[in-house]
Amino acid sequence: MSRTLCVLLVRHGESEDNAGLPSDSMASTPLTPAGVLQAEAVAGLLDAAPGRFVVSPYVRAQQTSQPARARYPLVPVEEWPVHEFTFLPSSAYHGTTLAERQSSEDAYWRANDPHVVLGEGAESFDAFLARVQDARERLEALESGRVVMFTHKKVVTALLWSWLAGRPAESARRMARFRSFDLAIEFPNAACVEVRIEDGRAWLGSVRTEHAAVRSG
Repeated sequence: MSRTLCVLLVRHGESEDNAGLPSDSMASTPLTPAGVLQAEAVAGLLDAAPGRFVVSPYVRAQQTSQPARARYPLVPVEEWPVHEFTFLPSSAYHGTTLAERQSSEDAYWRANDPHVVLGEGAESFDAFLARVQDARERLEALESGRVVMFTHKKVVTALLWSWLAGRPAESARRMARFRSFDLAIEFPNAACVEVRIEDGRAWLGSVRTEHAAVRSG
C-alpha cells in the first residue's frame, strides 16, 4: 500500500541577527517584532492540525513555532537537532553582528574544507550534513500524515539538495556544490516549502513567501 508523508519546512521569522543587531550566540538570538508577526502568519497557513511539530532547539525557531503550537495545542511537539549550521566558533558570536562576521564566514567557504572544525562550538560541514541526513531518514521513516518543521535556512536547503541530488560521496567538491545551491535558493525569513514523500520518493512544492511580507509597526 502506498504511503504519503507531507512535510512543511518552515524557516524561522526575522531574528535580531537577521536585522543587523549584535548576537550573543547562534542559539539564543530571538525574533524581532516583525519576526513575531511572521510567526503568526505562518500559523495562519495551517488550515488543519498536522500530525506533529518538529522544532529546532534554537530560540528563534522555538519562538516561530509558538503561534502554531498555540493554535493546535494537542499536536505532539518534538525537538530534533535541526539547528542552523554553525561553522564559526562560539567566541565569534559574542556581541558581533552578521556584517562584522561576514569576512570570517566568506573565508570559511573559500577554504572549502568539509572536515575542518574552527573551534569550540563549531561543527564541520560533514557533521552538518550528517545531521541533515539523520533528519531526512527520520522523516522518511514516519507513517503517512503531515509534519511541520520549524528550522533554519541552511537546513532547509540541505534537505532539498539531498532530495534533489541524492547522496553524493563526501568531498570538497560536494561542499562547493552545496554552497552554490544554497546561494541560489531564495528562502527568506518565514518562507516555507512543502515536500511530499511517497514510497521513498520526494516531490517538492513551490516556495511560499507571500505570508512573510509583514512588518512591525
